[in-house]
Amino acid sequence: MDQLIKQYLPLLTMREQHDDDHKDILLKNKPHSLIDDYSDDGIEIHTTPYIDSHIICNASSDAGKWKLRQPFFKNINRINTGNVLSKMNELNHPYYKRITIIDRNQKHVIKLYSTEHRKNYAIGFQGDQWAENIRNINKHSDFLPHLYYYNNAAADHIHAAVFEFIDGVSLAEKYAEYDKKIEYHHPGVEAGDIEPYYAKISAVGLNHLIKVKRVVCDMFLQLWEISTRVTLTDKIYQRLDNEPRWVDMWSSGDDRRMINVDDWRLENILETTSNRYRFHKPDRMVVTDPTNAATRLAADLRNQTNIHIDPSRILDALK
Repeated sequence: MDQLIKQYLPLLTMREQHDDDHKDILLKNKPHSLIDDYSDDGIEIHTTPYIDSHIICNASSDAGKWKLRQPFFKNINRINTGNVLSKMNELNHPYYKRITIIDRNQKHVIKLYSTEHRKNYAIGFQGDQWAENIRNINKHSDFLPHLYYYNNAAADHIHAAVFEFIDGVSLAEKYAEYDKKIEYHHPGVEAGDIEPYYAKISAVGLNHLIKVKRVVCDMFLQLWEISTRVTLTDKIYQRLDNEPRWVDMWSSGDDRRMINVDDWRLENILETTSNRYRFHKPDRMVVTDPTNAATRLAADLRNQTNIHIDPSRILDALK
C-alpha cells in the first residue's frame, strides 16, 4: 500500500512550472496537468481546492474575507485576488487540500490530505486520533467505510488513508436540486463578521423532505449509539481556534462525548444497494459533546439545504 500511495503523491506535491499555469489551476481555469495522466478506466480522481476559486475571485468581499481568515492572511482588510494568488505562489502551497482517487476495480478509495489546510482544523483533527477513532468505529459498525491503511506522514505535510469503496447513490443525487438562499444565521453573520449572503444549497423537494430529514436524524442517533460502545481516543471539543467571538454559541456544559462527522452534506451520505445509509467521506471526525454535535448538525442542514431541525428534539431522543 505504501507503494500505491507514493505513486499518487505527485498529484498533491508537484507544482506547475509557470506562474500562469499556477494561477489557472487555482482559478479552476484548468486542472493539474497530472490529473489526466493518472486517470484511467475504473479510476476517478476528484480534487478539493485549498481555497475555492469563487472565494479567490471575490477575495475582497466580506464573505471572501471571512473564508480567507487563515494564518497567512492575517490582515483581512487588505485581501484581494492578486495578493491571495501571490501569497499562495510565494508559499509554494499545494493547490488542493484533498485528493480522492476512486479505484472501482480494486474496490478502494485513496485519500491524500494536505495538513497545511489549517483554516479550521489542526493536524490533530485529521491525524492519528482521527484514524484511530475510525478504526474503533469499524470494529463495532460498518457505518463508515473500513479504513484499510493510514499513513500519518506519507510526505511532508501530507497524510494518506485508504478506505473501502462503497457502491451507492448520495442523498443529494437522489433527492436534491441545487438552489440558493440568503444566509442569515451563519455564525459569522450572527457574530457581525460578515453580512448575510447568497448561499448555494442542495434543496430537497417537499415530496422527499420528511424522508431525507428522518434519514439524517436517524444517522445522527446511530452515530451516538455507536459512540457509547467504542473507545474514544481523546476528548477534543469541536471548536475552532479562529472563532473566539462566538465560541460560546457552541458551549453546552454537557460532559457526554460522541464521535461527530463534521460535514453533514447530503453529498456525503450514500443510499447503498442494500437500502442502507452510510457515510462515504469521513474526512473530518472529532470527539465532542452531543449538544455541540446536534447544534452543528442543525447548522449544516440549515446552511447547505432547506431542511430545518430543532437540535433539542434530537437530544431528547438520545439514550
